[in-house]
Amino acid sequence: MGGVGSTRWVCTSTKDTVESTHSLDINRLKRQGWLQPGIVDNVEWTRNGKRVASIGFRGDGNTLILSYRVRTHGGEWRDVEQATPIVWTPCRFGGRRPYFLCPGVLNGVECGRRVTKLYAAGTYFLCRHCYTLAYASQREDNNERALRRKDNIRERLGGKPGLAWPFPERPKGMHHRTYERLASELSRAEMLAEDKLSKIDELEAAARQRAVEGIEHPVTSGAKLVGNGVTRRRYSDRLLIMLLKAYLPDKFGERPSVMNANRDRRHRSVRVNPARSP
Repeated sequence: MGGVGSTRWVCTSTKDTVESTHSLDINRLKRQGWLQPGIVDNVEWTRNGKRVASIGFRGDGNTLILSYRVRTHGGEWRDVEQATPIVWTPCRFGGRRPYFLCPGVLNGVECGRRVTKLYAAGTYFLCRHCYTLAYASQREDNNERALRRKDNIRERLGGKPGLAWPFPERPKGMHHRTYERLASELSRAEMLAEDKLSKIDELEAAARQRAVEGIEHPVTSGAKLVGNGVTRRRYSDRLLIMLLKAYLPDKFGERPSVMNANRDRRHRSVRVNPARSP
């Protein structure tokens, strides 16, 4: 564990948000005692209890060397060793706090940002600025932000996210005034969510009718109607394709290789400073 080639990393992700990208958190490494000199170990990422990615690492307290294998767009596996400097800053009430110094080089300019997380959005583990990653909340509109806020309040009150679950009761120890305030905010957010869902259902039904059932249109010749109320049923192929992509994304969605190529072109100038490589 921890050696070159001992782990593998598949760079096929096309997602561009912080929440959807595997990250390496230096605060977690510190809590686990993995920043001590001489430590050799590995980090794993799991989904539904199954390992989906892992990397090995070793360090001396001031540099963390990541070891993994990478494959881009179904190509050949290759070994990667990335040396990432670590700086320690004193805390106000004693102790020290570690930070990564991002080793990325973007368009010939060294990054060197002091960050607590590095992200695997490409070949290397770099900061979110180098990969232009955004937070999911930055991509949300007002309705989506209200839905997320609603679920957060439900979980804070000890309930489960989603409209299908009962309204959560006041948690033990929570002040009555606090609970009433959160419950009122949750009620408003859920009313907005239900209104939005009903409008979405109406739009979806209208799109399905145009795509599958068709819409009757009068038959004209020039600017005049043909016959007495003669109509022709017309269908929307564009709406049909959109519905197929929404309901059967695995079969009718965009091919990953195309999206991966777009991401590769977007980040083709991102690399690691060779001066910091081991």
